[in-house]
Amino acid sequence: MVSSKTFLRATVSRLKVRCEKIIVSSISEASVLFKNAPDRIEQEWDALKEEIVNEAFRLDAINNPETVSQDSPLQNQEPESSQNQIDRIREKISIITKSIEG
Repeated sequence: MVSSKTFLRATVSRLKVRCEKIIVSSISEASVLFKNAPDRIEQEWDALKEEIVNEAFRLDAINNPETVSQDSPLQNQEPESSQNQIDRIREKISIITKSIEG
């Protein structure tokens, strides 16, 4: 029969091996996320800037309808409903979540 001391050492040894595997795996996953983070941040920043410009044109068009130029991105564009905005935001969150998990 195996002594308690040997059994305890075996338990600690196996726990150490499992913890090392988990740590190495986590570090590997984190390195991939950190490697892709700058590109992802840049994409999100560009998208945010575009949304801000479009929102500025939209607000300007609401406040000054006579000043909307032919070059405006909102020319001939109907205001987006709240539900459409919510759906679009949910879709973006879903894409971001999948890219982080993937």
